[in-house]
Amino acid sequence: VLGQLNPSHPLLRPCLHFVTMLWHEANRLVYPNAERIFTLTASMADQLRPYFPNEALWRERVLVIPPWADNQAMRSSATAAQIFRQKYCVHGLLLSYSGNLGLTHPLETLLEAAAQLETLQSPPEAQIFLIGKGPKLRSLLRQAHELQLPQSRLRFLEPLPYSELPASLNAADLAVVALDGPSSVVSLPS
Repeated sequence: VLGQLNPSHPLLRPCLHFVTMLWHEANRLVYPNAERIFTLTASMADQLRPYFPNEALWRERVLVIPPWADNQAMRSSATAAQIFRQKYCVHGLLLSYSGNLGLTHPLETLLEAAAQLETLQSPPEAQIFLIGKGPKLRSLLRQAHELQLPQSRLRFLEPLPYSELPASLNAADLAVVALDGPSSVVSLPS
Protein backbone atom coordinates (compact mmCIF):
# COMPACT_ATOMS: atom_id res chain seq x y z
CA VAL A 1 0.00 0.00 0.00
CA LEU A 2 2.92 2.35 0.66
CA GLY A 3 3.81 2.04 -3.03
CA GLN A 4 0.43 3.54 -3.95
CA LEU A 5 1.22 6.81 -2.26
CA ASN A 6 2.49 9.35 -4.74
CA PRO A 7 3.77 12.40 -2.86
CA SER A 8 3.66 15.61 -4.85
CA HIS A 9 6.76 17.11 -3.23
CA PRO A 10 9.94 15.69 -4.86
CA LEU A 11 11.82 15.49 -1.53
CA LEU A 12 9.16 13.22 -0.07
CA ARG A 13 9.70 10.52 -2.72
CA PRO A 14 13.14 9.40 -1.44
CA CYS A 15 11.81 9.48 2.14
CA LEU A 16 8.86 7.29 1.17
CA HIS A 17 11.20 4.95 -0.70
CA PHE A 18 13.41 4.66 2.39
CA VAL A 19 10.43 3.98 4.68
CA THR A 20 9.13 1.36 2.22
CA MET A 21 12.52 -0.40 2.16
CA LEU A 22 12.66 -0.40 5.98
CA TRP A 23 9.12 -1.73 6.17
CA HIS A 24 9.89 -4.59 3.77
CA GLU A 25 13.04 -5.51 5.71
CA ALA A 26 11.12 -5.49 8.99
CA ASN A 27 8.52 -7.79 7.40
CA ARG A 28 11.28 -10.17 6.26
CA LEU A 29 12.46 -10.45 9.87
CA VAL A 30 9.10 -10.57 11.60
CA TYR A 31 6.83 -12.68 9.37
CA PRO A 32 8.87 -15.93 9.31
CA ASN A 33 9.13 -15.77 13.12
CA ALA A 34 5.42 -15.19 13.70
CA GLU A 35 3.51 -18.15 15.08
CA ARG A 36 0.58 -17.47 12.72
CA ILE A 37 -0.46 -14.73 10.29
CA PHE A 38 -4.12 -14.47 9.38
CA THR A 39 -5.37 -12.94 6.14
CA LEU A 40 -8.85 -12.57 4.65
CA THR A 41 -8.16 -13.87 1.13
CA ALA A 42 -5.76 -16.11 -0.76
CA SER A 43 -4.47 -13.10 -2.71
CA MET A 44 -3.56 -11.40 0.58
CA ALA A 45 -1.72 -14.54 1.66
CA ASP A 46 0.14 -14.61 -1.67
CA GLN A 47 1.44 -11.10 -0.99
CA LEU A 48 3.25 -12.48 2.07
CA ARG A 49 4.96 -15.36 0.25
CA PRO A 50 8.15 -13.42 -0.67
CA TYR A 51 8.85 -12.75 3.00
CA PHE A 52 9.33 -16.44 3.82
CA PRO A 53 12.50 -18.41 3.09
CA ASN A 54 10.52 -21.37 1.72
CA GLU A 55 7.06 -22.45 0.60
CA ALA A 56 6.57 -24.93 3.45
CA LEU A 57 7.07 -22.30 6.15
CA TRP A 58 4.75 -19.90 4.35
CA ARG A 59 2.02 -22.57 4.12
CA GLU A 60 2.46 -23.46 7.79
CA ARG A 61 2.34 -19.90 9.15
CA VAL A 62 -0.08 -18.03 6.87
CA LEU A 63 -3.76 -18.93 7.23
CA VAL A 64 -6.73 -17.58 5.31
CA ILE A 65 -9.83 -16.92 7.39
CA PRO A 66 -12.57 -15.50 5.15
CA PRO A 67 -14.76 -12.73 6.55
CA TRP A 68 -18.27 -13.57 7.64
CA ALA A 69 -21.53 -11.73 7.81
CA ASP A 70 -24.50 -12.14 10.12
CA ASN A 71 -27.05 -13.18 7.50
CA GLN A 72 -29.86 -13.07 10.05
CA ALA A 73 -29.16 -9.40 10.82
CA MET A 74 -28.91 -8.48 7.12
CA ARG A 75 -32.33 -9.81 6.11
CA SER A 76 -34.29 -7.92 3.51
CA SER A 77 -36.96 -5.62 4.92
CA ALA A 78 -39.11 -3.32 2.81
CA THR A 79 -40.44 -1.69 5.98
CA ALA A 80 -36.94 -0.90 7.29
CA ALA A 81 -35.96 0.46 3.88
CA GLN A 82 -39.03 2.72 3.78
CA ILE A 83 -38.34 4.04 7.28
CA PHE A 84 -34.73 4.80 6.29
CA ARG A 85 -35.84 6.60 3.12
CA GLN A 86 -38.37 8.68 5.08
CA LYS A 87 -35.83 9.55 7.80
CA TYR A 88 -33.34 10.83 5.20
CA CYS A 89 -35.93 12.27 2.77
CA VAL A 90 -34.96 9.99 -0.10
CA HIS A 91 -37.13 10.19 -3.22
CA GLY A 92 -36.29 8.31 -6.40
CA LEU A 93 -33.13 6.33 -7.02
CA LEU A 94 -30.68 5.96 -4.13
CA LEU A 95 -27.07 5.08 -4.86
CA SER A 96 -25.15 4.39 -1.65
CA TYR A 97 -21.58 3.83 -0.53
CA SER A 98 -21.14 2.80 3.09
CA GLY A 99 -17.77 2.28 4.71
CA ASN A 100 -14.29 3.68 4.96
CA LEU A 101 -13.64 6.83 2.95
CA GLY A 102 -10.05 5.71 2.50
CA LEU A 103 -7.19 6.65 0.23
CA THR A 104 -7.63 3.47 -1.80
CA HIS A 105 -11.35 4.03 -2.38
CA PRO A 106 -11.91 5.89 -5.68
CA LEU A 107 -15.11 7.70 -4.66
CA GLU A 108 -14.46 10.83 -6.71
CA THR A 109 -16.23 9.15 -9.63
CA LEU A 110 -19.48 9.27 -7.66
CA LEU A 111 -19.14 13.01 -7.19
CA GLU A 112 -18.44 13.45 -10.89
CA ALA A 113 -21.55 11.40 -11.69
CA ALA A 114 -23.61 13.60 -9.36
CA ALA A 115 -22.27 16.70 -11.12
CA GLN A 116 -23.17 15.26 -14.52
CA LEU A 117 -26.72 14.58 -13.34
CA GLU A 118 -26.99 18.23 -12.30
CA THR A 119 -26.14 19.37 -15.86
CA LEU A 120 -29.01 17.47 -17.48
CA GLN A 121 -32.01 19.50 -18.68
CA SER A 122 -34.41 17.34 -16.73
CA PRO A 123 -32.24 15.57 -14.15
CA PRO A 124 -33.60 12.32 -12.75
CA GLU A 125 -34.69 12.10 -9.14
CA ALA A 126 -31.61 10.42 -7.76
CA GLN A 127 -29.45 10.83 -4.68
CA ILE A 128 -25.99 9.60 -3.78
CA PHE A 129 -25.15 8.87 -0.14
CA LEU A 130 -21.58 8.56 1.08
CA ILE A 131 -21.86 7.02 4.53
CA GLY A 132 -18.71 6.85 6.64
CA LYS A 133 -15.51 8.56 7.69
CA GLY A 134 -11.90 8.30 6.68
CA PRO A 135 -8.84 10.14 5.44
CA LYS A 136 -10.47 11.04 2.11
CA LEU A 137 -13.54 12.73 3.66
CA ARG A 138 -12.05 16.24 3.66
CA SER A 139 -11.01 16.13 -0.01
CA LEU A 140 -14.40 14.68 -1.01
CA LEU A 141 -16.20 17.47 0.86
CA ARG A 142 -13.97 20.03 -0.87
CA GLN A 143 -14.67 18.47 -4.29
CA ALA A 144 -18.42 18.45 -3.61
CA HIS A 145 -18.25 22.13 -2.65
CA GLU A 146 -16.24 22.98 -5.80
CA LEU A 147 -18.76 21.11 -7.94
CA GLN A 148 -21.59 22.96 -6.13
CA LEU A 149 -23.45 19.73 -5.51
CA PRO A 150 -26.69 20.27 -3.58
CA GLN A 151 -27.57 18.03 -0.64
CA SER A 152 -30.59 16.89 -2.63
CA ARG A 153 -28.12 15.17 -4.99
CA LEU A 154 -25.20 14.19 -2.72
CA ARG A 155 -25.22 13.62 1.03
CA PHE A 156 -22.44 12.79 3.41
CA LEU A 157 -23.60 10.86 6.47
CA GLU A 158 -21.69 9.91 9.60
CA PRO A 159 -21.17 6.18 10.05
CA LEU A 160 -24.46 4.59 11.01
CA PRO A 161 -24.93 2.37 14.03
CA TYR A 162 -24.74 -1.33 13.15
CA SER A 163 -28.45 -1.65 13.94
CA GLU A 164 -29.24 0.74 11.02
CA LEU A 165 -26.99 -1.03 8.50
CA PRO A 166 -29.63 -3.51 7.25
CA ALA A 167 -32.11 -0.65 6.68
CA SER A 168 -29.47 1.40 4.86
CA LEU A 169 -28.51 -1.50 2.60
CA ASN A 170 -32.17 -2.32 1.90
CA ALA A 171 -32.98 1.31 1.10
CA ALA A 172 -30.30 1.59 -1.58
CA ASP A 173 -31.26 0.81 -5.15
CA LEU A 174 -27.59 0.47 -5.97
CA ALA A 175 -24.81 -0.16 -3.43
CA VAL A 176 -21.30 0.75 -4.52
CA VAL A 177 -18.07 -1.05 -3.64
CA ALA A 178 -15.09 1.18 -4.37
CA LEU A 179 -11.56 -0.20 -4.27
CA ASP A 180 -8.71 0.71 -6.59
CA GLY A 181 -6.88 -1.96 -8.56
CA PRO A 182 -3.63 -2.29 -6.58
CA SER A 183 -5.51 -2.48 -3.26
CA SER A 184 -7.74 -5.32 -4.41
CA VAL A 185 -5.08 -7.91 -3.58
CA VAL A 186 -4.45 -6.67 -0.02
CA SER A 187 -7.86 -5.35 0.97
CA LEU A 188 -11.37 -6.67 0.95
CA PRO A 189 -14.68 -4.84 1.12
CA SER A 190 -16.65 -6.36 3.97
